[in-house]
Amino acid sequence: MRLWPGLFVVAACFACTTPGDPAGVSQPDAAALAAAEANPIYQQHRRQFNASFQGGDHADALGQAKNALTAAPVLRDPYIWVSTLCNQMGRNQEAIRLFRETTQTHPTLALPWFYKGFNEFHLSLYEDSLASFERAAELNPEDAQTWYRRGMIYYIQSDFESVARMLEESHRLDPTSEPTISTWIDVLRILGDEDRASEIVEEAVSRLPDSAAIVYRKGLIDIGRPDDVAAERSFLRAIELDPAMREPHEQLAGLLARTGREEESRYHHNVSSRLNDYSRNSRLLESRLVDAVDGAIPLLLAEIELTGGEAEVALRWFLRSLQLGGYSQRNAAGRAEALFRQGRIQQGNRALAEAIPGSARVMLAQVARELAAENPVLARESLDRALRRAPNEAQFLRRASDYARRLGDIDGSTRLLERSIDAETVSTAPDPD
Repeated sequence: MRLWPGLFVVAACFACTTPGDPAGVSQPDAAALAAAEANPIYQQHRRQFNASFQGGDHADALGQAKNALTAAPVLRDPYIWVSTLCNQMGRNQEAIRLFRETTQTHPTLALPWFYKGFNEFHLSLYEDSLASFERAAELNPEDAQTWYRRGMIYYIQSDFESVARMLEESHRLDPTSEPTISTWIDVLRILGDEDRASEIVEEAVSRLPDSAAIVYRKGLIDIGRPDDVAAERSFLRAIELDPAMREPHEQLAGLLARTGREEESRYHHNVSSRLNDYSRNSRLLESRLVDAVDGAIPLLLAEIELTGGEAEVALRWFLRSLQLGGYSQRNAAGRAEALFRQGRIQQGNRALAEAIPGSARVMLAQVARELAAENPVLARESLDRALRRAPNEAQFLRRASDYARRLGDIDGSTRLLERSIDAETVSTAPDPD
């Protein structure tokens, strides 16, 4: 889960004519965008938005995002901010109303139609969403993201021929978009056009050799040929590029099992299960965040993100948990561990001083500190002490597994990962004394 608004950033596109499509309406040019960006009122609300968002005050951040949108409706960022926060807070209808009003006051702009469709999509209002994206495409047919989003609606409706057409146009407009290329390959394979899918994979790998999503799909093509040696090479490369991507681990586990390499297969199966839990539980907790009455849900989200290697995101959730109240000792240990993972040892030590000395979570944080300070012997000692009092909680055990692997204890890391599968996935129960 990535909550910073930059998740949805795409480059601003300018309108021009596509053969067979509406000519579109001239969108703001570079000079107009630069003037809007320099608008002092917009800059003020942007600064206030950033301060409120980073500080965890999402209600004020949403107000500032709306003000920024009013000040500069031609810029994409305010739409992203409003959409991100409304989606996170379960207020997509509010975003839809705001963007509908913007389409009325600025009828030639494509952006409000695009983000109206974006929020309608998140509410499963697919027909409304498709109509909004189609209007955005009429106004600006050269925006690759609009074609991609239209394709995703057809995908949900299982109209794969239409999906392929939308994604082909999106790819023409932006041949470097990983989501477009990856989904297009998947759809062509669904349609049985393996030859075309192979051509696109080869072209994409040459253009984007460091894309884990595309290298993974090369592995799928390799399996279909069949060429298990090439497939294994592709899956391992995809994992190297993005260790948090679940699918290469899953496919590699099956491939290794078929070739009798059971121990290696079991490792990748365990990693796949762990990453699947991360995705499922982060989405579940995020959906419940709007009903949070104390700091429990953001605390659990923080720990999931910390386990997933997203220390900065985790720190924002720890802060939000503190604001809602409760779990201050566990929060302090988690914040310290996140800061140590970032190499911010002094700040981490200050956070750790707020936690209960000698607790398992404090000792796990100390492992991160000693690794950051390049003291592997002390890190190993802290990990041993942490495990003697470890809670039966998956996120804790998975981070301990990561630290064991970093310390060279591969067998111990594997045992901890297997132990985490049967543990409580997320829990705010008191830790063992």
